[in-house]
Amino acid sequence: MLKRFLIAAAMTVSATSAGAQATKYYIHDGDSQIGFIVQGGSVLSSYTLNYAANYPLYPLRFSGGNFLTLNRSGSDAVEYDANGNPTGNTFTNGSQNLDQLLDGGTDGTNTYAARCCGGDGIFKGDMQFGGLVQISQLGTSGVTYAISNGSVYAVDFSGFLYQMTTAGALLNTYATNVRSAGALAYEQSTNSLWFAQNGSGDLYQYDLSGNQLQTFNVAGIQGYNYWAGEMDATSVVATPEPATLALLAPGLAGIAFLRRRRRAAK
Repeated sequence: MLKRFLIAAAMTVSATSAGAQATKYYIHDGDSQIGFIVQGGSVLSSYTLNYAANYPLYPLRFSGGNFLTLNRSGSDAVEYDANGNPTGNTFTNGSQNLDQLLDGGTDGTNTYAARCCGGDGIFKGDMQFGGLVQISQLGTSGVTYAISNGSVYAVDFSGFLYQMTTAGALLNTYATNVRSAGALAYEQSTNSLWFAQNGSGDLYQYDLSGNQLQTFNVAGIQGYNYWAGEMDATSVVATPEPATLALLAPGLAGIAFLRRRRRAAK
């Protein structure tokens, strides 16, 4: 009986701890002006972006489920709700004009932009993407912020993942060997990083120390350029690991107690 219980418990923990990406992952293609909402390894829905013939930048500044997208130069932005519908709110940065901004992220106070193909690197600005100033020459195709360790992470087309401070000082460099990576995003529920390989539909998950955790293909997004993406921290699917462990621990404690009683009785 004890053996069967332990096997069943181990199978339960294993099945719940290896789950697929649990948070809504917004991946945007600037070539076709399409946004995808991916969750659990499949496309939940897609929507049309406002900027034609641009690679919009996505700070995905979620507030009540809303997020922002910028045009490629960072001069204009549109706000969307969590389903990809424009809310009607827009803004213009006026004199701010940086070509080839591909991806964005935020720490809640500052926004970060990845720029390629001329003046490459990571730029830092305010919450409206104004006053963008270059803080690093590393990272050309993706950027995000990890709240758990306060680091900015960036990727480039050559397959390198960079960890840096919010001021742009390099902390670590990791080789992922994934060429043409984009749509870098931080998933708070798993404390991990996600990115897409452009043109393949393949998603990769890495821990914050540069170790690959898993990869899988998402049907329905092949053949696009995923130059921007972020996770919606308000949409995390509840995972049963804590509850499972909470139930398992008392059960194991009870088994240990019964064993001690049997030994005492003998």
